Order: sequence, then C-alpha cells, then structure tokens
Amino acid sequence: MSRDLATILTGVVLGTLARYWMLRRDFRQYPSYPHAVVTHLALGFVAATLGAVAVPA
Repeated sequence: MSRDLATILTGVVLGTLARYWMLRRDFRQYPSYPHAVVTHLALGFVAATLGAVAVPA
C-alpha cells in the first residue's frame, strides 16, 4: 500500500467518523428521520474524500 493511499484512506475514515460523532453529539444537528442520517453521513463521506485527496495533491 502506498503512502498516499494510506493517507487518503485515513482521511476518509476519520472525516466520516467525525461527521458521525458530530451528529451524535450536537442534538440540534441530529436529523429526525433515518433518510437524513444517511444523507448527512454520505455528505460527510464525500467531503472527507475530497479533502483527503486534495491535501496530498
């Protein structure tokens, strides 16, 4: 596994977990229906992926 790939995977995992933690911690941001939870986590995954790819580049 190359060093860049490990950096990208670490960024994606930590970014997605940070989004999940934020949803659980801040009750004002927590959506009230299951579809919104999936939407928030998917958006967090996309943002983490873009950030993890852009930083090493």
